[in-house]
Amino acid sequence: MIMLIRGSTRQFKELSEELNYIWTQKLFGSNASRHSKALPDVKPGFIWDLLPKEAPQEPEKWEQIFKDVEPVVLSSNTNWHHPNFFAYYPTACSYPAIMGDILSGGLASIGFTWKSSPSMTELEMAMTDWLARAFGLPDIFLNSDPGPGAGIIQSTASDATLVALLSARARAVSLAKAAEKTSTSTNWLQSSLDKALNKINVSKDAVQKHLSLLNNQNNQNTEEQDHPQSAVKMK
Repeated sequence: MIMLIRGSTRQFKELSEELNYIWTQKLFGSNASRHSKALPDVKPGFIWDLLPKEAPQEPEKWEQIFKDVEPVVLSSNTNWHHPNFFAYYPTACSYPAIMGDILSGGLASIGFTWKSSPSMTELEMAMTDWLARAFGLPDIFLNSDPGPGAGIIQSTASDATLVALLSARARAVSLAKAAEKTSTSTNWLQSSLDKALNKINVSKDAVQKHLSLLNNQNNQNTEEQDHPQSAVKMK
């Protein structure tokens, strides 16, 4: 429970400036990484010693909240911006990305239909068309093309993996219901692939041999590939 007077623009601006200072100094400042580690020295369950057992009876002032940011959040969290952190990808840590989050949070629109958010819906369609053209994909992949193609933006990489596998399964079933459906992927992919396969009831069997992801005419370019592959059987 946080104290913020509804409709107090002045207070909101002041608190926003304080919060921006924390981000720019603690996360993006020139000395930020010198006083932190990529991974915190904490063990599961640490948070119970840092927080009260019960929720506060009265709203807390923002000054107190800001004091808790360093010991509770920053010092006890994985530092995705640390120069020695190489896992995954901090795609939303740039200043433009943060500004986009502020704009999105302020609008608080829900884009489940065109009527609920016309600009949100069509901006997504236009942006994915830009991306498809940047990748050199055929026009059939464009939202603006009369064909069946359509691009959508997912919230996370795991969501994107799930949607891609659901689409692949649906297409495989519709094209060859009687044949065995397989999908190939590398064993070096991240955990989101396994999660997505579990959700759509597809089993993954590791195959101890090299599987080319390219067609025959490009095989000569992949002869030295030495990463093991996986075959995904769709049942």
